[in-house]
Amino acid sequence: MKLFITFIALTFGLASLAQDASSVFAKRGDDRSFALKAANLYLEVANAQADNFKELEQKSNFAHAMYFYAQTTSVKKDQIDLHNKAITYLAESLNKVGVDVAVQEEDDDTELEYTSYPSGLSADQKLIIATALFEYGANLGKWGEAKGIASSLSQLPKLEGAMHAIERLGLAEIGSYGVDRVLSRIEYKVPLRDKKLAYKKIKNAVSKTLHPEYQVSTYGLNNVYLAAFYKGHPEGKVAGKAESCELLKKFIAVDPTKLNANRIPETKNDIAAAKKLIVKNKCK
Repeated sequence: MKLFITFIALTFGLASLAQDASSVFAKRGDDRSFALKAANLYLEVANAQADNFKELEQKSNFAHAMYFYAQTTSVKKDQIDLHNKAITYLAESLNKVGVDVAVQEEDDDTELEYTSYPSGLSADQKLIIATALFEYGANLGKWGEAKGIASSLSQLPKLEGAMHAIERLGLAEIGSYGVDRVLSRIEYKVPLRDKKLAYKKIKNAVSKTLHPEYQVSTYGLNNVYLAAFYKGHPEGKVAGKAESCELLKKFIAVDPTKLNANRIPETKNDIAAAKKLIVKNKCK
């Protein structure tokens, strides 16, 4: 009986701590330090879990909060260290549920390599793994950008493999079609890759998340990436630039609270990036 009471108390205590972490993270728009505080709380909850999938779920929350904190950090070295911390913790927890980010298998039909994962997963377990792989990939991608393309190319198979695994799990819509967003970024940024494929993928992400009234993606970064990747437009750079400028103007005119209530601070940052693109692209 005492063990049962202790278990109940611990369970409710962890649930309360996780809720505290979510409440703290919600304040990140007021002060970026709240994102770091939330990350540390999520990590505390994760490390107290007896179930490996529950641990992984909280590690994903940790990595999500760390991503925001890292991306609002101006010093490249600090960005690299912060993203690496998220990557490392997620890789360790993924390994506990049978996912090794270093192991890639090849799909016989598509010939695409994907991160190996266990069979016989429940729907909930698939979602937890796919979310973790997305947060892993998002942090790995930004880690690579901060390090520089040349010095991070060796990690590209892990990044692409994680995204293709999410697709195979049937959950490519995670992160507002974040798989397409990440893969498009790879195609656009890595030398000798397909600019038209980059445009096609991010165009799909925007189309699948289009706000019916404002005609922009509810996920701000989708708009910014589509506008930035205009050189891959199927009708050429001129048509791409015109579409890019039109999208940017629509996006910066929208109230961030109308797009995604959970991403207001990020949307404000995306709007700031969009304004810089308007200047860079010399939009009239």
